[in-house]
Amino acid sequence: MATIKNPSHRDITLPTRHIIPALGTLDTTNEVLRSPDNEGTLAGLSRSGAIVITFDPDPEPEPIPVAAPVAAEIAPEAPAQADAEPAKKK
Repeated sequence: MATIKNPSHRDITLPTRHIIPALGTLDTTNEVLRSPDNEGTLAGLSRSGAIVITFDPDPEPEPIPVAAPVAAEIAPEAPAQADAEPAKKK
């Protein structure tokens, strides 16, 4: 769980209506912390020292399976045939 610690003596209400209690912590998810609505508020409060944010470690992404290369046979090209008739001599 991600946590936000509030060492101040007042409750803090986030734009998403989550409340960080005075002298307490809010257990939440990384998605709430990274929400576009909360991002600016949390960044300002964190940089000013009003709160302490601890993120959950992000899960490692699943490796993407790589398909084996496909061996393709290339057919020989047919000889080109002239579309135009040969020029006549005068």
